[in-house]
Amino acid sequence: MTEKHSCGPSWFLDERTSLGRENTDEEHVARYDEKEDAGAAAEVEWLRRFVPGPNSTVIDLGAGTGQFSLLAARNGPT
Repeated sequence: MTEKHSCGPSWFLDERTSLGRENTDEEHVARYDEKEDAGAAAEVEWLRRFVPGPNSTVIDLGAGTGQFSLLAARNGPT
């Protein structure tokens, strides 16, 4: 593999070189998020009520366009 990654060894995949239009076009992503609303607000509210505190770690596997991750980062447990 010859792709370079600025944050690690040369064998790390630079995901930016593999992105398709659907991942880089903000309007397309907004339409997708609107169509595929994952209920992130309700999930973040659940986190705020039941996760122990600010030192907790939340991992979002299969984050898609990041609806939950972005909202949790801004409004997560305090």
